[in-house]
Amino acid sequence: VQMGAPWPQASEEIRVPSGEQGATALTAADRDFWAWQAPRATPQPVVRLRGWPRDPLDTFLLAGLESQDMQPAATATRRKLIRRATFDLHGLPPRSAAIQQFLEDASPDAWSRLVDRLLASPRYGERWGRRWLDVARYADSNGMDDNMAYADAWRYRDYVIDALNADRSYDRFIFEQLAGDLLPRSDTKVGRETDPFAPVIGTGFLMIGPKMLAEDDPVKQQMDIVDDQIDTVGRVFMGLTLGCARCHDHKFDPISIDDYYALAGIFKSSRVMLSYRVDSKWNSRALGPLDLERRLEHLEQELNRLDEALVLGNFIGREEEKKRVAAELDQVREAYAQVPKAMASQEGQVEDLQVFLRGNHLIRGRLAARRFPRLLSAAQDVALPRNESGRRQFAAWLTQEQHPLTARVMVNRIWQGHFVHGLVRSVDNFGRLGQRPTNQPLLDWLAIQFVESGWSIKQMHLRCMTSEAYRMRTRARGNHMGSDPENHYLSHMNRRRMEAEVLRDSLLEVADRLDGRMGGAVLEGKTFRILSAKTLKDPALYASTRRSVYLPVLRSGLYEMFRAFDF
Repeated sequence: VQMGAPWPQASEEIRVPSGEQGATALTAADRDFWAWQAPRATPQPVVRLRGWPRDPLDTFLLAGLESQDMQPAATATRRKLIRRATFDLHGLPPRSAAIQQFLEDASPDAWSRLVDRLLASPRYGERWGRRWLDVARYADSNGMDDNMAYADAWRYRDYVIDALNADRSYDRFIFEQLAGDLLPRSDTKVGRETDPFAPVIGTGFLMIGPKMLAEDDPVKQQMDIVDDQIDTVGRVFMGLTLGCARCHDHKFDPISIDDYYALAGIFKSSRVMLSYRVDSKWNSRALGPLDLERRLEHLEQELNRLDEALVLGNFIGREEEKKRVAAELDQVREAYAQVPKAMASQEGQVEDLQVFLRGNHLIRGRLAARRFPRLLSAAQDVALPRNESGRRQFAAWLTQEQHPLTARVMVNRIWQGHFVHGLVRSVDNFGRLGQRPTNQPLLDWLAIQFVESGWSIKQMHLRCMTSEAYRMRTRARGNHMGSDPENHYLSHMNRRRMEAEVLRDSLLEVADRLDGRMGGAVLEGKTFRILSAKTLKDPALYASTRRSVYLPVLRSGLYEMFRAFDF
């Protein structure tokens, strides 16, 4: 305290001119952490209860149980199993005919065929699409200061549902969401149809976060959007809290402020907004031929011109002129809304950023050339082309087979979806402040199997659900609840709560009122419209009997039923 409570290196930063500071060096201790190492294949352990495992997954799990002198629970009844599986994969209760069919099926592969049928249904994409949309911070409005409608966000929602139903490989799924606009338009299949625009729609992942649209500092507005993208990409794909390094080196993980601004240069070199000013508008891409793209660009220019005139113009004593500009802007908005389009990113002006000292863009430090975090990248990963943002290379780097985090983080999310808790319980944080894996050999084995399967999400579902572990009862044997009250070693199946959307959908299903139509817009006619408090409380927004995944998700005005049940 007498020294002024300096943070380590703070005195050095004060003395050394910002342009001459060196980036913090990585030490062997920095690199010596389980999550920074590539998954390692280990031999299947020897277990005492040899007759129990149905799959190597069970063997790894059983070895952990036996190390604590515990045994797995008995197998649940068939009626409970079909209910568990149907809620897991469809988010709906099983119909009585399906239950009866399964109870009467005495064939040895009845269970695996049931799981296959559930995975083949379009209901699967709706259930697990909702899970991904939660992770990707999906919403149909902006929230924050000006809560503006994301009238075209539904296309990204439908893209996710279709991609999961088609079992799009996870590496491709990542690539499309980060750099789909840089892929050829003719080689992506969604279900039975070829959708040449699916990769472009996928970049909606970068677009749908909250934005401070009334921010009057254009650089701060842009960097806040970049920060949302970096933080989301870090948590979703790598289980890292990269956003912590915006103002200083990460205080727990070896991620430096230089790493942050090297990534920030990649995302700042990508266009997500038409402009950066009060009431700025986001970027869209036309879903049609070149003529449609040109029409959209023309309408965007007109939107920008008229909006700027209305926001920044001086109309004192010129009320009629203001009304004329507003009316013309409404006409352009209507024409813009009629163009089929998606919220999507594209390449912008490529640049490297200087470090913003303490996160303040008015105080610039050393140059941080665009690259990937040094902790996880080799020397050959560093250089990025001067004429590209680097998103394409970043997506390729993330989906390398030996990347230590990408496959682990996704299989951990899938495991959480079936067993309630992840093998790493802090599913968005694999760093030092997160929780350690309860069974790292199992996590690593699953990650390796995931990659070797061609990054197939459905194959990972099938592996988890056809294991003996998944079929356990929720009641533990003996005194296991006392020795492992949080069930870290999974001696029994965890009880699960019914999420808000599953509860709503189930009520409609058992009442035979659930509308099974898929896809489509939810906020038609509200393009670039600020959602008033009255609009947000309009019961007509939620009067639909379609699945909850198709109801609008409005920031600052969530559906009351969802809010009541912890959406």
